[in-house]
Amino acid sequence: MSSINYYQDNWTRKFSNAFQSMVAPSCSVVRNGKSQTMSAESLVVGDIVNLRRQTASTPFRCGMRVPADIRLLATDALRIETSWITGDMQPLPFVATPTSSEIPAMQAQNIAFAGSSVSSGRIAISRLTNVVHILINGLFIVIVANIPQGLPVMLTTQLLIVSRRLARRGVFLKRPDTADTLGRTTVLLVEKTGVLTENSATLTDIWMDGEKKTSNRARVESSNPVERFRQTSMNGRNGRANGKIDYETNISLESLNLISGPPLDSALMKFADELCDIADLRKQYEIVFEIPFNKQRRWHLVIARAWHYVNEHPDTIIRYKLFVKGAPEELITKCFNIATKNGDRTMGERDLEKFKSDYLFFGNRGRSCIGFATVEFEEKAGKMFDINNADYPEDGLTFLGMAAIVDSPREEIGRAVERAKSAKIKLHVVTGDHPSTAAAVAKEAKLIDENCTSALVLVGSMVDELTSHEWDVMLKRDHIVFARISPTQKRLVVEELMRRGEIVAVTGDGVLDAPSLKEAHIGVAIDAVGSAFAKEAADIVVNDGNLENILYGVEQGRLLFSNLRKAIAFTLTHLMAEILPVLLHFILGFPLGLTSVRDGSSL
Repeated sequence: MSSINYYQDNWTRKFSNAFQSMVAPSCSVVRNGKSQTMSAESLVVGDIVNLRRQTASTPFRCGMRVPADIRLLATDALRIETSWITGDMQPLPFVATPTSSEIPAMQAQNIAFAGSSVSSGRIAISRLTNVVHILINGLFIVIVANIPQGLPVMLTTQLLIVSRRLARRGVFLKRPDTADTLGRTTVLLVEKTGVLTENSATLTDIWMDGEKKTSNRARVESSNPVERFRQTSMNGRNGRANGKIDYETNISLESLNLISGPPLDSALMKFADELCDIADLRKQYEIVFEIPFNKQRRWHLVIARAWHYVNEHPDTIIRYKLFVKGAPEELITKCFNIATKNGDRTMGERDLEKFKSDYLFFGNRGRSCIGFATVEFEEKAGKMFDINNADYPEDGLTFLGMAAIVDSPREEIGRAVERAKSAKIKLHVVTGDHPSTAAAVAKEAKLIDENCTSALVLVGSMVDELTSHEWDVMLKRDHIVFARISPTQKRLVVEELMRRGEIVAVTGDGVLDAPSLKEAHIGVAIDAVGSAFAKEAADIVVNDGNLENILYGVEQGRLLFSNLRKAIAFTLTHLMAEILPVLLHFILGFPLGLTSVRDGSSL
């Protein structure tokens, strides 16, 4: 018994250490002139810590934890959540401007302390007391007081066995007793990207000047409308300016495996790499201002200027270029003109109707679309743009077009959906995509039949307007697809499900998903794309968003309950012969059937 106990403790210690190393914070560091990613524990004095993403998609990574005490060298509308240090409930602004030596370090706004988090807005993460857990513990206390003490050992062993089985499938439990709650799950609320799909985006089509063009990576002719996009924002060089790609004389970034980052940005980069020299483009322009994309804003803005303006006097008027990418239906409302191969022209009703028709065409084929717009404006060379003042053009843009991107459904997703149905688990999907795109992917995943009678597709804007009765009717369905849904609305869906007695398991990967992960009975963070905050808020971390692995965890949790029920039944059965005589003696006054063992000399 001692050997078994030592083995189990040793294995649990190794498992816990491995889990902690998996969620260990990492950061991007410039050391000896080279950019590299390393753990926070490896930082030394002199390292330059970069709070940006590895791609240029956002200026600061919302939710990123500051890895060490650092002095800020350059910032752009940076706000850091420091409540654990200063007690301030709201994120505080931080700047790179040096402060007086008389100001204490704790009050300086150019020093960020370890453990703080980069934030564009405070996220309230509530803590839910697991009443069921307390009741179960109390029940076990009562049982242990009346039955042999081998039951706790048996329970612990069963939990460790389940944890080990799940770890082999890449499903890591923060607490072994999470398996019991997972086994009682009745509703799975999953993300479309990464769970239903492979999370590998590929650009398939482009739309410009009212025309749909299939992306042909082996041939990009200069006559197609993308020439306008290339001329306005990507001045191709090195044999690419004519729009034809010579793969024999030009080495692309993709062929060198230099493109990495979020799948959507990677897909756009691969396509752009065929039209121009990206390295040369970056040498021509300097990004002076950037507003990141998030699930609530749903667009990403960049303001750039040519490098030859860098040394101009701050009061000199220069030309800036503003570029925006984001949800096409929202972006086009900010546009006054539309780009054509014959130049810009005012956007008319016919253009809008054509846009809506083709946008729906792409969505019905499971394509996610992203729109692009631009505008040039004049401003002083020393202008410091501010997101709070909105001192940059917000409308009157020129709509360049949109790109259709496909994220293929997983091959095994149909089998996983059938498995969830047989296990009587309701499967709901949340996504930020357009309703038509979400419905098309759901059809491929066999969540929706051809007539759309087996499931409901609901737009996020409708969630806030539902009455209690409408929630009751809607949540009786086995499958619901929530499209264009925000993190706040996702949490509302979780609360409504729990209010109706469902045991809810939720998947998520971003800092804005943390409230939903914490609110649900079971929060599942996807490690491959998840942020540190999502992993901390979740109860389970999975290496891959494969739905079959999550369902395997539910299966093992139900098997645990079944085994425990059999073990307890066996224990109580063989105890009845000892407990019943005592109960009959005290309740009905029967003679005591069992007495203490006495030696022969007692009588």
